[in-house]
Amino acid sequence: MKVLVGHFNSESNEFSYQNMGFDNFVFRYGIDSIDVMQVRDIFEEKEIELIPSIYANGHPGGLVTKDAFDFILHRMLTAVKENLAEIDGIYLYLHGASKVVDLEGGSAEHMILSEIRRITGPYLPIAVTMDPHGNLSQNLADNATIIRTYRHSPHTDAVETRRIVAGMLVDLLQNRRSITPVYRKVPIMIGGERAVSTDEPMVSINKYLDEVESDPRILSASFHIGYLEHDGDKLGCSVIVVPDNDTHAGYANEMADKIYDFVLARRYQFHYHGIVDFPENALKRAIEYDGKPVFITDSGDNCGAGGDGYSNFILRQLMELKDYNQKNILVAGIIDKHSYAHLYDKKSRGTSRFRPGYGVGSSM
Repeated sequence: MKVLVGHFNSESNEFSYQNMGFDNFVFRYGIDSIDVMQVRDIFEEKEIELIPSIYANGHPGGLVTKDAFDFILHRMLTAVKENLAEIDGIYLYLHGASKVVDLEGGSAEHMILSEIRRITGPYLPIAVTMDPHGNLSQNLADNATIIRTYRHSPHTDAVETRRIVAGMLVDLLQNRRSITPVYRKVPIMIGGERAVSTDEPMVSINKYLDEVESDPRILSASFHIGYLEHDGDKLGCSVIVVPDNDTHAGYANEMADKIYDFVLARRYQFHYHGIVDFPENALKRAIEYDGKPVFITDSGDNCGAGGDGYSNFILRQLMELKDYNQKNILVAGIIDKHSYAHLYDKKSRGTSRFRPGYGVGSSM
């Protein structure tokens, strides 16, 4: 048996002025693209050959440029067309929170699945691993066979989930049956910073998902938190329940309704985590705090909240301070290629004098 694999990752912040072009993606091809997905052994243990399409991994940033997306889509679709006669299934990682400039519907993931399904027809098994910070639709659910998202945010179970979904596809290929995911749109919109999995209500929601999945009639159950940093008609929370086979479709629908109700009943429990404050007050709190370490981070479910990371606002505040309360301070996440080039070969704990934005000066 043979399975075609592909990976597309981009979390699009429409408030970012720098779009995600070719230079903002890490591309892998051939065997390299398979190895970096970390599921190769799952398939090969069952003597299933993997066929690569493309690995395109973009850090959180602005919208995806149309030419970059067209290239990624073309590579995936070409691989599907060229190998259609011999593949038994498709395994994909699709983040779920992309938006492409001038793309009808906006979402790269929806377009990828729709175009692949147009080529394969309705019956070829397609398994998809997704990030919980993604926006789904009935159309996306209809074009996949298996969909499962990570449980945890931060994503400590990312690799584990990819391997779980790979195992589900292997089982489906060895034990053929009809499977149709059940989709529910939950009418709430929350940011990732209000849905950390070590706190309520996500602790209870994930526990409930685990309980649903423990039933042999259910293959997987997922709650998609959604992603709000760009505009579109697919924004918001979603529930996906995948039955072990379609003879349990009625039960899967029942479970999807129960998860929907479970989440909706806890909609007012979603909250910001940690101490939330304006930048000036946050810095004052950090400097005055006697313990260590103290972290100041921007609001968002990732570093930069999908933004550029160009802001030097906190750095400028720090440079204006006269008293650091005997603290050593590390400023991280400011993107400046000139300073990077200047500091790249400097030794740890050394001292270097330079001007941010220019990266030149005398080392000390």
